[in-house]
Amino acid sequence: MQSRENTGKTNKYGGPVIFKKIKSNMPIQKSNLLAMQNKAKKYSHTEVLNQNAKKFAESCRKTCGFSVIVIGKGMIVAESIPKNELSGQKISADIDNLIDLRQPYVWRSSEKKFPVTDNHKYFTNVVIPIFYEGDVIGAVATIDTANLVEPSDFEIKLTKTAALFLEKQLEI
Repeated sequence: MQSRENTGKTNKYGGPVIFKKIKSNMPIQKSNLLAMQNKAKKYSHTEVLNQNAKKFAESCRKTCGFSVIVIGKGMIVAESIPKNELSGQKISADIDNLIDLRQPYVWRSSEKKFPVTDNHKYFTNVVIPIFYEGDVIGAVATIDTANLVEPSDFEIKLTKTAALFLEKQLEI
């Protein structure tokens, strides 16, 4: 094969374009090719989430006074805490389980507090999953230190709005 066949083009999901001539010579089954394309598609949307999340989290803190984190693939991808203590850290198993439920979670004073990470410094008030094509790809959460107060309706609606906004960014 000549190198001119690879033009560096990408498909609409950000993955490499594989020309028919090359595809026919590759020992890849159609099901594997679809799986590879879906993986490239989800990866590109995770990058979009990461790019928009930090700006959005910072805006929420400045305008509303809430500390917000954006979670993607089991890690905190953005936060609005001034010292950036949490970015890149793995989320706790409790938060991962909340996200897997695919339902909004709102903490109430009669319930157990869920730590954001394993260091137990910050806890969640509200956790709203972010969906893309039916799959949960992350979440938006408001957080606070151990002195939690029940979230207001405004805080709940703001977190839902943040999750919906980030979902819409993925559709573009």
